[in-house]
Amino acid sequence: MTGVQTCALPISFASKALKEIQALFKNPNFSEYFSESFKVLNERDFTGIDGSLRRPDRMMIHQNSLIVMDYKTGSERYEHHRQQLLDYINEMKAFGFNTVKGVLVYSESGELIYI
Repeated sequence: MTGVQTCALPISFASKALKEIQALFKNPNFSEYFSESFKVLNERDFTGIDGSLRRPDRMMIHQNSLIVMDYKTGSERYEHHRQQLLDYINEMKAFGFNTVKGVLVYSESGELIYI
């Protein structure tokens, strides 16, 4: 297949990542976003109002409401993570969604931050 790259992950990294994912899905506040009631768009490009290309990790649509989810590895929180999500939220409001919410997901700590 052209354009497809593969790489081998160390077992320790893959095992750690699997544990983080399993812990996230045990959290009902996280797992609720994976119900069939949402139309899901994963890593879909869109052009922002300023013409720049944007790519949120996950957008979930239900009626005229939208939730934008952005995953972050590690446990460090940075203001630019929050600002990036706010930018996505503001773009979606400008596109006509009445209700737009955001969730930052820190995989290492399992923390969910709602915006």
